[in-house]
Amino acid sequence: MNRSTFRLHGLFAPGAIARPSLAFFLIFFAAAGQAASPQPPFLCPSGGACSSDSDAPYDLGALPFSISWPAPPNTDRDITVVAGSISSLQNAVATSGARVTVPAGRYVGALSFADDVEILMDDNATWVMTSDQNIANVDRVRWIGGVIDGSNFSHQLAWFDCDDWMFNNVRMQDMESVHPFNGDSGSRWAYVNVTIRAQKYAWFSLGAYNGTPTKYSDAIIANSDLHGGIPSGAEATVRWQRVARGVVVDSMLANDGKHDLRTHYGSREIYVRNNLLVEGTLAAMYTNGSGDSTDLVDDRLGAHWYLDNEFYLSSGNPQNIQRGPWSSSDFIGAVVVRDNRSFNINQDNPDGEEGRRFPGEVNPEDVSTNNIEFPYRSPPAFNGGADH
Repeated sequence: MNRSTFRLHGLFAPGAIARPSLAFFLIFFAAAGQAASPQPPFLCPSGGACSSDSDAPYDLGALPFSISWPAPPNTDRDITVVAGSISSLQNAVATSGARVTVPAGRYVGALSFADDVEILMDDNATWVMTSDQNIANVDRVRWIGGVIDGSNFSHQLAWFDCDDWMFNNVRMQDMESVHPFNGDSGSRWAYVNVTIRAQKYAWFSLGAYNGTPTKYSDAIIANSDLHGGIPSGAEATVRWQRVARGVVVDSMLANDGKHDLRTHYGSREIYVRNNLLVEGTLAAMYTNGSGDSTDLVDDRLGAHWYLDNEFYLSSGNPQNIQRGPWSSSDFIGAVVVRDNRSFNINQDNPDGEEGRRFPGEVNPEDVSTNNIEFPYRSPPAFNGGADH
């Protein structure tokens, strides 16, 4: 199912949710008249050399780097599952090359998967997990539709050394945690039109050092509704460690007490644009992954872009975007923070303040401009994620 509808909540987008004050426009046009900050090589034209697969299920827009979508499964047979039968579903998804149609019903139990499987699940079909699921060395799986249920936040779903998985229009509910990136490798993963509710992570990647700064790559989150840290903010909603090339666009990320998105341990080329961020913050943090001094260079963070996002913070978070520690040597690429809006409980200036609780420019190639913090108001409804 290809769903291209998503909610544009940018300040100047149609139906924009922010209503800037006159003072804001004075600030904006004053900034526009100043000399431009140094910028890194920036956005390729949409559809140009930086664009991805022309058959991609979602238009990511212009990107500052190339990214690869998951390769599709190689299928050569059709299997229709017996409604409500976990054994029938298990036999089907363990068949390499199968295009599996799953009718409405509850499928209760454990599953294991083969390479090259496409799962077409009725929106009223639910896989109910009865234990933690660890999936290892399984590639090219595409899952469209349906529900995955973690049984009252009891079970986690984790992959080890798996490439080319995509979830499209899938709801994962009551999960303990979701871990796409574990082991020594993982590449080309995507959530498109996905809804996740998790006690811990909605997307976790393991940060253990294996001799390279990044061991995972090409991570995509688009038009998805992810809420982690339920109910106490136990972990970040998305935690990307050692990830090269990650994109989060047109999505809502929420957390009950920690970060909406946290990147560290060597992550680089992270692009975050046009998202609704509720209660949690964004954080790019330089931290040592091995516990000693041998890999400090490989733990440095690469380029990050935070563009045109909206924050809604009612719980007193000290920063909208955290960058730490504040050392020029901790980053090996530019940090671009531009055109973001925050509605923060700590702000009482009705006209807003530019730059308040947003990171400044540390290195010459950094950009931090037109980031406005306004007094808090409730976030709007988000219309993305799974449609069921």
